[in-house]
Amino acid sequence: MPWTPLRTWTDGDQVTAAALNTDVRDNMVWLDNRVDQRLFQVFLPQAVQSPFSPKVLPGRRNGHACLFFQDEFTTYAVYSSVLPLAYTGSGLVVELYWTPADAGTGTVAWTAEFESHTEDVDNLASDSFGAATTVTDTVPLQSGIIKRVRFVMADGAAIDSVAAGESYRLRIGRDADHAEDDMAGYAQLFRVVVREG
Repeated sequence: MPWTPLRTWTDGDQVTAAALNTDVRDNMVWLDNRVDQRLFQVFLPQAVQSPFSPKVLPGRRNGHACLFFQDEFTTYAVYSSVLPLAYTGSGLVVELYWTPADAGTGTVAWTAEFESHTEDVDNLASDSFGAATTVTDTVPLQSGIIKRVRFVMADGAAIDSVAAGESYRLRIGRDADHAEDDMAGYAQLFRVVVREG
């Protein structure tokens, strides 16, 4: 249904169900349909928690905060959060916004792993990440051009069975040992988005 321009009420007008449905209800439905409720979380470089070795290196590109992922060995960035209660169980999509630090060619192999923190079950004293999902992405035509790589991960084991309202960690890696990771130099990561699939 289209947006309905609101009427101008005057003294003496009767408030009817039809008028309210047109002026209020229908427009609220229109607005609700345009809010992307699947967008859950956006992680910026400043939110990274990297206890792992080797770590990613923080830096900037033209004032934009970013993380530098090595080409010689696998490096990780770790984020932690709570999955919103709005999650309905249809899986998660993880999107990375990145660019190469220098002009080049080739491919980068990215990995994503979830670690659920089930209440009264998981012990935070040790890592328990689920299996990694790997996606490869080709280098853009020139350095500085942003690329978006997308992981589509089904509910259940692919996201370590993290549930709505549950604490979790997300580990993003550049798999430098992957057969298809052949881009020389650093990959710069600017944003990570997690939303429902």
